[in-house]
Amino acid sequence: MKPLNLNRLSLFMLLAAALSGGCRKDDADGLYARLAMSSDEIYFTAAAGKQDVEMYSNLKSWQLKVVYHTSNESWVDVFDNRGAEDGRFTISVSENTTEPFVRRADVCVVSGGAIYGTIHIRQEAAVPYLELDMNGMSTVSASSRECTATVKLRTNVVWKAETLGATWLTVGESTATTQTFNVSASPLTDYRSAQVRFTMVGTGNENISVMATIRQRGSATDPLLAQTVTLAEALSRLPGGVGSFTDNICAEVYVTSDRKSGNFDANKMWVQDASGKALLIQFNTPEENIYDLNSKIRLHLVDLTVLVDPVTGQKRVSGASVENMLSVEASASGVAPVAVSSLANLSDYENTLVTVSGVQYEIPMGTYVNIDESNLSSPMNPNSAALGETLSQYSHILRDGAGNSIRLLTSAYFKERFAKLIAHGSGSITGVVMKHKMLNNRLFDVMRIRSAADDAISTDETTRLTRDVVRFGPWANNSDANEVRAAAGTGTIKYSMRSNITNASTGTPSLYFAWTYARLATATVDDNNEAHPAMEGSLTMQYACINANVWLNGTGSSILDAQREPGAVRGEAWIITTSSAGVTGDMTLVFSTSSSQTGPRFFCAEWATGEGALIADWRRFYEYESVDWNSNYHAVQFSCPMPDAAKGQATLVVRLRVIGDAEARNNSGSSGPNKIASGGTNRIGYLAITEKK
Repeated sequence: MKPLNLNRLSLFMLLAAALSGGCRKDDADGLYARLAMSSDEIYFTAAAGKQDVEMYSNLKSWQLKVVYHTSNESWVDVFDNRGAEDGRFTISVSENTTEPFVRRADVCVVSGGAIYGTIHIRQEAAVPYLELDMNGMSTVSASSRECTATVKLRTNVVWKAETLGATWLTVGESTATTQTFNVSASPLTDYRSAQVRFTMVGTGNENISVMATIRQRGSATDPLLAQTVTLAEALSRLPGGVGSFTDNICAEVYVTSDRKSGNFDANKMWVQDASGKALLIQFNTPEENIYDLNSKIRLHLVDLTVLVDPVTGQKRVSGASVENMLSVEASASGVAPVAVSSLANLSDYENTLVTVSGVQYEIPMGTYVNIDESNLSSPMNPNSAALGETLSQYSHILRDGAGNSIRLLTSAYFKERFAKLIAHGSGSITGVVMKHKMLNNRLFDVMRIRSAADDAISTDETTRLTRDVVRFGPWANNSDANEVRAAAGTGTIKYSMRSNITNASTGTPSLYFAWTYARLATATVDDNNEAHPAMEGSLTMQYACINANVWLNGTGSSILDAQREPGAVRGEAWIITTSSAGVTGDMTLVFSTSSSQTGPRFFCAEWATGEGALIADWRRFYEYESVDWNSNYHAVQFSCPMPDAAKGQATLVVRLRVIGDAEARNNSGSSGPNKIASGGTNRIGYLAITEKK
């Protein structure tokens, strides 16, 4: 508990009264309070500390009161601060982080208006400090007109300010944490700068100082003289939308990214105005990005540069700082998203907040992040990430009615990553369009939502843009299954070494159920970014997938050598048998897959009208790479159009076949990439052949 502090004046009066009697109280009236201490002084370091004190007393009641001699803040705590006769109490002090001198206080034993004992408390001085408090910056911008410029400081000492040789700059008023400088009007069109210095006073550290720069704009760059234009007009002045803004212009923009959601890079901010044009602003540090979603900003553009990031391939603004944000005010709704009816030309909307209508999820299962989040801090092998979807992110494929697609990329630290189950119908989705460069240097258009509210895709499956010709998965309950059954449509899926489930991963070859790490139910995320309920290896939380081993040179394969290219590797396959009779709409193959570290990496998708067709009758229409599950901890989604010739077939067989002897981990030895191991596995979490309605 906090002690009852005694006013200094009243304590001194009490001390004076006690001493005026010329003798100790316990000598006069037989009452006493004796402290079991070798000294009546306790000395603490600057760190927080505490000490127990025993007291022997015959006082019927007593209180412990604290008086401070050198500080205006309460830094001593006594528990318990009252009692009768003998007692034991603890004196605690908080850390001295602010006072650059020894702090002094007294703890007095008081009873009946008299003091029967005093403990003198001393605490070591805090380390003196003097530093700028400007979000890592050391420069303050000033208008070309007569004005003031203020430098913010963080200190626990007395300091003095001085200008260094600039006649147009004088020292103005100050507070405990700020210093104002008076700035004369500039006759120049360009910038001029001067340094100011702050030096410690009275601490024995007068040789310690910190510098700042006052940078005054000329009339050509003064924001007070800037012309307000739209982003569309501003960008039209840059060839190809890339280059430096040289005109003294401003734009009224709104923040379209949410720095608090965890779904955007912490040091990046996206802004947009009513013209529908947008900019990505990248700050030097996350601490500089202090602007909330929907904030309205008057953005000063002169001297800023739009460039193509050499790492990410994104267009971004270079050199922006708090000085470019001339005014900031809250806004309830922000800017309206640009309405888009097709995913075909989203490259034209880079960095833009859009609402795309008439879209659906290709694989409607799980939540926004279908990943084993318990392994987010695990090391990963970047060579294994065929699509570069690292441990920290997951993407769902979105498609429109014409079959165009884009990836909805979601951070594994998005606070609403488990807030909603992926919907089965169609509808609209709102998000920021951006470029994303995978680790294999392929550049994709992606979208990021700000919150789950941006997702307005319907849960009504009848609104879906496609119908399932055949679908396998998600297998939410497989406890009694001994074969892989189609969840929709008619057909079978098997592994070329086995057609029935072994219900165990032991033995070779094996076909068995495993986990996809796609949640069956929603979950909340706490302030520590932990999900509740936590992911479990059980059917109560996760979808199942089919998993198989022995993917090369197997004995007893259903694929004959005549059904492979001459001289090709003897790779195994997932084999899907169904019918496309009556199908007239465009067909698409969609699936999610991954391999173990030593499982297969390179696959092709091919079709024929019978499982026994010779290689000349198998038509390859897609090639893909399976990621290493142990580095990515999720199954990547794939979607590819099927040839028109595959429509209207009484029997349609599709194979996902291994076409290279390289493990998914993609490590290399002295003789090249490591080979697929017999125990290496590949899994399918979902597979469907769909027809456009």
